[in-house]
This record gives sequence, C-alpha cells and structure tokens, in this order.
Amino acid sequence: MPQLRVLLGYQQGQIFSLAGGSLSIGRDPDTNVMLHPESAGSRRHAEIFPKDGGWFLRDLGSVNGTRLNGNRVAEAPIADKDEVVIGDNVFVFEDEDAVVSAIAEAASRALPAESRGVVHRPAVQELVEQVRGRVAALARKIGENGIVVGDVLAALISRGHVVLGGMGGATDAAFVRSLAGMFDLKCERVRFTPDVTERDLFGVEGAGRLVQGPIFAQIFFAEEFNCAPDGPQTVLIEAMEEYSIAAEGMKFALEPLFFVMATQGGVGEAGVRALSAERIDRFMFSISTQGASVPPDAASEKIFSAREILELQKTVLDLPMSDHLVKFAIRLVRATRPADAGAPDFIRKYVSSGAGPRGAHALILGAKARAIIAGRSLVTADDIRATACCALAHRVFGNAAALREGANGEAIVRRLVAAVGEP
Repeated sequence: MPQLRVLLGYQQGQIFSLAGGSLSIGRDPDTNVMLHPESAGSRRHAEIFPKDGGWFLRDLGSVNGTRLNGNRVAEAPIADKDEVVIGDNVFVFEDEDAVVSAIAEAASRALPAESRGVVHRPAVQELVEQVRGRVAALARKIGENGIVVGDVLAALISRGHVVLGGMGGATDAAFVRSLAGMFDLKCERVRFTPDVTERDLFGVEGAGRLVQGPIFAQIFFAEEFNCAPDGPQTVLIEAMEEYSIAAEGMKFALEPLFFVMATQGGVGEAGVRALSAERIDRFMFSISTQGASVPPDAASEKIFSAREILELQKTVLDLPMSDHLVKFAIRLVRATRPADAGAPDFIRKYVSSGAGPRGAHALILGAKARAIIAGRSLVTADDIRATACCALAHRVFGNAAALREGANGEAIVRRLVAAVGEP
C-alpha cells in the first residue's frame, strides 16, 4: 500500500499509509499529516489522493506553495520515491506495490533467460575450476585481506562498480593500484575536488579536440567522489551505466572492462555532503578496506588476464540459479524496507528506507560471482548470505534511533541475514 514518509521536519521518521484513500497535510489538527503549529505551511496545505488509477498531489491554495521534486505544483501525478517539500518539511512518497514488483523484475534480470550452463562449455568450466586455486593462492599471501580482494573481484566479474570505505587517501590509492596489478588492468586516479570539471575526466586538447583522458582507463579510481560538483559526478554515473560518454557533441565507447572504485571524503566539511541515495545506489557493492593492504610480491602477481575477466563476466550472467534462492534473495531485499510485511521489528525501529531493485540485482549477481570464485557452478544460500552486506549495507539508511544506538547499515544487514530464513 502506498505511504508517505516524513524525511525531515515535524514527526520526522513517521509513516502515513494511504490505505484510507487519501492524505491531507497541514497545520490543522484535523489533517492526516499534521505540520508543526509554527510551520510555514498553511492550515490545510496539500493532499495526496487517487485519480485515474494512480496517485496525485494537489496544493490546497497554500500561501507558500507545494513542491514536487523541486518544482512548484498545483496538481500533479506522484510516483514512488518522489519528494514533496512543504516549507521546512520534506516527505517521500513510497509506492510499495511498485517497489516490490520492481525488485522481483530486477532479480529476474540477473538471471539467464535461457542458460547454456557452464558444464556445456568446457573451456569456461576449466577456467572456473582454476579460479578457486588462483584466489586461494593469493589469499595465503595476503591473509584476511583476501576477503576484501574477493569482494572486489566479485563486483568486477559481475560488471558492477564499488564504493570503498576505509582509510582513504594514499592508503586506498595504493590498495587500488595493487588490485589493478593483480588483475593486469590499466588504472587511472582522479581526486574529485570542487574545481574538477567534466573535461578533466574526458581529456580535451586545444580547439575542443577530445583525447584519451583518465576515464578511458579499465580501472578508474574516483577518490573523494562526493566532493566534486554535480557535473563531473553525473558524467561518471552515466559512464558507469552506459559504458560510454557523450563529449564534444559525440559519443565515445569506454573500455569493455571499465570498472569504477570510488571513495567518499570530507563529509561534514563546509559544503561537502555524502553521495545521494540515488547515486550511492548505482554502486553494486560497498566494501570496507579498513586496514587492507597487499604485499608487494602479491601485488606484482597477475592472477587473471583481461581476456579471462571478460570470460568470467559472461559466465556470471550465464550461471543458472534455483527459484528457491531467487525467492530468498528477494525476501532479504524486501525485508530491508520497514513498510514491508516481512520486515523484522528492528528494521522498523532503525531503518528509514531500505534497498530497492538495484539491491536485488546486485545480491543475485554477487552471489553467482561468489560461487564462481569458489570454483563452483552451483549457487548456494550461503553465497547469498555472504554477499548481503556488500550488496545491501549502503542501500539501508538508518533513522535517528539507529544513529543514537550506533546501528549502521552493515550492522543492520548482518542482523537481518541472521533473522531472515529461506522460503
């Protein structure tokens, strides 16, 4: 059932269901969603109501207006994740039916429509069998950091991108360079400062002529990505989705193995904010690199070639997965959403918003990649559980209660994995 969530302002964190058919918003005590008595909102400011099989937002002749996704409206259709601003109050409209449907659809897109299966491709089966030995040999050299490298490799062969959370600066840069060496891929680094422009990513030389800038690398390290202006951020997000860029009136293809590893920095400093929920959602995994490092002898060892990584990417897409496990993955993703009927009580207590369709896609592809890294062509429920934190933690946003009690996204997802059983 659709609902309205208070993101900021009076009654922050509260959820108002539209089960009754409509919601009125204003300072009047008789409204369904009451604003603070001293709010800039009118007594009866706006309403959300059903119309023509959908939902609409209508301003009720307020003094200060009603904004939908930044635009002032008199009456307009409203859809899942649309933002409503009334004075100093911010709301988000959530159409849970649409979200649940989209989660299931995203899960199905992560599966082969008509899998050939790796058992019928001897060369690929041989490569999968070799993967486990190569990764195990590397893990013996780098110890517990092998888990981090395995998570990055899972994202790489799933054709996803990762956001890193660790020491930052030179430490993460050295770690990324080491990974590039082990995967035998060309790496470029750009620090996203407030004065970075789109052209710093493309590379432009005289008279607007495009040259191969850093974004044309195979591994692109976006250091402190959130510190850049909107323009360069948008360019990189689009490149992550499309594997191409539009520049100087033309479209240019990027490397087939284009893989972004990003960090965030400076949050809390003047004018610096964390990546928005929409942009952080574009990263397949969030991976903690706290204390992670790779010894020089391990960093110089090539464990895969570019050709092998491309073959593994195809194999991940081609790997079948049982309906039982798909349903388990969907159940986990839905359970991160506090309004879902299957969400545990602690999710309702600590979470303001949970994972959506991209989370389901990441969880299933990541579980398949993890199976391949283990040298198996069979995905298990443990692969899903082991992938959940990387795939979902950055998509789970805690509320004020979570902040007070130190329950971050990773802790919440770990607890969720222990609480949610298989179908």
